[in-house]
Amino acid sequence: MDKETVKDIQRSIAMKLNRVEYTEVPLISGYADAEDCYKKFRDGLKKVSDSITWLMTYEHGGSKMKSLYSKMNMITSTSRLGNFKNYDIYELNGLVGLELSRIGLASNVSDIGRKYSKAHMDISRYKLEMNKKLEQQIKKISELRDHSNAIDKKRKKVSNIRYDLEMMKKSKDPKAPDAVSQESEMEKTFKETSKEVLKEMERFIGNDGVCGVLQSVAEAHREFSEKSSKVLGEVK
Repeated sequence: MDKETVKDIQRSIAMKLNRVEYTEVPLISGYADAEDCYKKFRDGLKKVSDSITWLMTYEHGGSKMKSLYSKMNMITSTSRLGNFKNYDIYELNGLVGLELSRIGLASNVSDIGRKYSKAHMDISRYKLEMNKKLEQQIKKISELRDHSNAIDKKRKKVSNIRYDLEMMKKSKDPKAPDAVSQESEMEKTFKETSKEVLKEMERFIGNDGVCGVLQSVAEAHREFSEKSSKVLGEVK
């Protein structure tokens, strides 16, 4: 085990056993707030990922789809729905309209059935297009999760340097010239590293990070909803 590793272990133990009041080495402006926000966003990545996954898969339903399929079989003995597991809820609605259009009622009813069928088949296609875009955001979240690991290592470095500096400044031992020089160099490293980590945390939170993912998901959903609304408006 090298000296740096031993020092890191000793520091970690000391930091846990003795709560330090930092009076000599304050964090740079904005760091504390950004760090607090960053940690909440980082810890919320799974919730964001789960919500996107639900948005990608809700159309495959569950018991309600089984019930709808059962009712469709009662409408006509020549139902072509097949196995409901092969369809999403939009395709199933499209097949409902298709079946109704073939019953042989008045032509206007048959026409409505065909339009209803086409609208929902189109929506199913739009949903697949949206899902592809959402899949890209799932990948983005995975990348953000990996990036957060790198950020956390740098945050740890900032914390370690700050602790060492605080202890050095509070020490009552006489400082040799090389110790003064070392302290000055540590202060420089602390500020530079803190600024770098602050930028990365802000980027993680902002439009290049989690907020950007949410914006992209909202845009994909908006586009899907508008297209869906348009084709549904043609069922008349």
